[in-house]
Amino acid sequence: MKNNKLYMMVTLFFGIMLIFSLVACDDGGGNKPGNDTGGGDGYTRENAIELSENIWSTVNFPSDSKELWLKFTATSDTLFIHMDYINRKVELYDSSGTLRNAVLYTDQKLSVTSGQLYYVKVSSAVIPSIQILFNSTIFPPEKLPNPGNTIELTANTWANVTQSDYNDRWFKFTAASDHQVIHYIPGTSTSTSITVFNNGLDAVVTNPQNPFDNKFHTWNFSAASGQVYYIYAYNTYLGTFQIGVNDDYYNPPPSQ
Repeated sequence: MKNNKLYMMVTLFFGIMLIFSLVACDDGGGNKPGNDTGGGDGYTRENAIELSENIWSTVNFPSDSKELWLKFTATSDTLFIHMDYINRKVELYDSSGTLRNAVLYTDQKLSVTSGQLYYVKVSSAVIPSIQILFNSTIFPPEKLPNPGNTIELTANTWANVTQSDYNDRWFKFTAASDHQVIHYIPGTSTSTSITVFNNGLDAVVTNPQNPFDNKFHTWNFSAASGQVYYIYAYNTYLGTFQIGVNDDYYNPPPSQ
């Protein structure tokens, strides 16, 4: 009799422990395993996974669906969507379900309304997961200018640059007049694309002629004297090049 009671007590104890463990593991219909963001499971717009500004989110497509729903609240009237892989269909909807934009490529600029809720539908036939981020600049945070990737230029002085890796390069200078000129001489790196941004990272020289032809190049633009500007150099080949800034289109910095 005592043994039966002991058996019943032990069985009851383990039964209670099993119930508690099941409740603890139940996320209440929340994130699927592998999703590192808040919100729902991404199956539908109503259960969209929530994104946070300027933070990369890795989210998995539902196992029985090739569509994934995400959502975010706009923090400004202009936002950019960044993705790790562009071979996918991405659509932006407002809170009423109206299609606002088709995101055709990563780093795409979107016109939105600050404070409003938006939904992103991602479709993919081959990729099981996606890394995605939204912010207010054309660059994701790891590509923004910082002391570790930015070279400060001195007016009318060449900077000799050695590109030993495929990381993008930033240059920084303060405009000495209302007219500024960028001078570029290729060395062994003959594939450097140059874009100039103001201090707010708005492009002021967009899509300049790419120096793929191993020749000297010059770009001029209207500036605000005393303001800081950035030069973004995208390299597809390793090697050396020279870059300088002054206010004279026809006279580059003196040779060193």
